[in-house]
Amino acid sequence: MTYKEEIINKLNDQNKWPNFEQPGFMDKLNAIAEESYELNTVSGHLAALLIYHQLTEKIIVILIDSCLFHTQLVLFPLEYKRKGLKKKMFGRLISEL
Repeated sequence: MTYKEEIINKLNDQNKWPNFEQPGFMDKLNAIAEESYELNTVSGHLAALLIYHQLTEKIIVILIDSCLFHTQLVLFPLEYKRKGLKKKMFGRLISEL
């Protein structure tokens, strides 16, 4: 598939746009974090912190992907691609954003 076809297919199918892969699961994680925090214990606060960290990381990846998609649309028909963010750590993702 050519770059042009790839962008047009992505643009025509909203399911291919940057978004949460499992929004229901993310809502459950958020609920678990809230419940853990409300326990008002050190372990509950730590659990909530770690869960919020993961949720924040996922949101940052989605924001970066959205920016990339927007840039591709603005520059179209010029090709613009970047390396993936799969193995980057939290600090690197924040710098990237």
